[in-house]
Amino acid sequence: MLGIVADGKTVWPEADGEWEDGANYTAGQMVHRSGRAWECSTTHTASALTAPGESGAPWVEYALRRTDPGVTN
Repeated sequence: MLGIVADGKTVWPEADGEWEDGANYTAGQMVHRSGRAWECSTTHTASALTAPGESGAPWVEYALRRTDPGVTN
């Protein structure tokens, strides 16, 4: 599962808001962009080249994994 969207907004997982160009992000921080949740893999200052979804950007698309704590069948 990647997330839950209601009324055009991602309501789960929780994040620190929408990704912003020029903002400072730290490893592990979560943001929303393009209807998806992204987790920062390295501390950096955002730019168009480091936006979530861009090739080589320091973001990983969030997905609920079966191995995450508390997740069962």
